[in-house]
Amino acid sequence: MEQSTKIKAKAPRIKAFLKKTQGRAVIIMPRDDWDALRVGSTNLVQIDIKKTPLARVAEDSCLLAVVARKYQPSSGRVSIYRYDEKDKKPVNVDHYTVLLDLVGHPRIQEMVHAASTSLDNNLRQFSDENVFLVLEDKGNDHWIENVPSSVISVCIDST
Repeated sequence: MEQSTKIKAKAPRIKAFLKKTQGRAVIIMPRDDWDALRVGSTNLVQIDIKKTPLARVAEDSCLLAVVARKYQPSSGRVSIYRYDEKDKKPVNVDHYTVLLDLVGHPRIQEMVHAASTSLDNNLRQFSDENVFLVLEDKGNDHWIENVPSSVISVCIDST
């Protein structure tokens, strides 16, 4: 069995920039792990949060569902539904935008400049090797009464 000796790219400046400028959680996930979830563009799929860098969320809450969808070749979304009996509307939803092509982002040149780095082969490789999950602001759907039926049906069908 041949072991891969490919060196993984590192991009500490762009990682720090993303975390600082987003003002919220930015989680870096190896692309191979994302691809293993088989998230497609045609439908919502249930994912096992324990196989993602979001696993910590599962430890601290009562998870109801975790689903993902790919919207276009460059982006997707992960939605985590949690139960919190203390809230008037007991279902909390956290959404993460998934950036699947950082180098293809419309503002990549601004990001590169602000991070004092360059759009070189290392950054391209780093983008190819990873996806970036950015916690979205809490919207009107952060607190809801029930998990949507579309999410429930996905979770039931995948068991």
